[in-house]
Amino acid sequence: MESISADISTAIKSTERDIDLTNCDREPIHTPNLIQPHGVLLAVSDDYQILQVSINTASMLGVEPNALLNQPLDKLLGKEQTKAIQKCWTANSDNVSPILIEILKEGKTLFFHGIVHRQGKIIIIELELCQDRVKRDFFDFYSLVKSPVDRLNKTATLEQLCEAIATEIKQITQFNRVMVYRFNSDGAGTVIAEAADQGLETYLGLNYPATDIPRQAKHLFTLKQLRLIPDVAYEPVGITPELNPLTGELLDMSLTVLRSVSPFHVEYLNNMGVGATLVISLVKDKQLWGLISCHNNTPKTLPYEVRTVCEFI
Repeated sequence: MESISADISTAIKSTERDIDLTNCDREPIHTPNLIQPHGVLLAVSDDYQILQVSINTASMLGVEPNALLNQPLDKLLGKEQTKAIQKCWTANSDNVSPILIEILKEGKTLFFHGIVHRQGKIIIIELELCQDRVKRDFFDFYSLVKSPVDRLNKTATLEQLCEAIATEIKQITQFNRVMVYRFNSDGAGTVIAEAADQGLETYLGLNYPATDIPRQAKHLFTLKQLRLIPDVAYEPVGITPELNPLTGELLDMSLTVLRSVSPFHVEYLNNMGVGATLVISLVKDKQLWGLISCHNNTPKTLPYEVRTVCEFI
């Protein structure tokens, strides 16, 4: 484990050395080989053999990373849960809804949302820790979205629509500030709507240069509609082995939920006094039109189903 940690530390320092503010638009943010620590990542083959794991499996699952590598997935999840993932994945390979996963650790049952997607030859499974085994149904979802959607439908102008979106997303997430950020044809952005706690300085009407969000980050926002950082001060967790045995390359994490973000972005958020953030993409005709950016002053966990409601709205 010490050698794994040393490799990860070296990788982080290498990135920081080679990339700075003058060339951060070349930073390979889709292959950081790091995740956020509130979940576990598994990269598996088509026959569900575990090829790569995040190195926090011992602390989160009670199983050392090396004990999982090159093993069948059902060694960790059991045959029934592995079959459930395979069945759901086969039926809906473009978009797999989270599957409630139970794992026994030291005599205690832990509950995770299992989120699955394919990236080329690799199937990526993310296990995001949740507090209980409550599974939301259609009526729970309906009750959460009906009022916001009704309000959005009553708006008559783009300005009213964006103001309503900011207000409703703030109500649902309880973040301290929610902004709607629109890009112009040159890639620069403007805050066109805002809902914020009383007493906070307003960002409404502020303009940001196109370089404020690097090109590769904008590209990822068109691929993955929602990104959450529940604790901006998190310590990144590495993935082992560094290169995927099947592809011989770093794991493409463009669509992962747990993907660690650029240290430059973390520094940017720290400078703004942000403790947690949720970003939702606004895509029109396959182009990034804008963002819904949510900031909280302190770390904040947001359940998967609440994020799904925000994404739907």
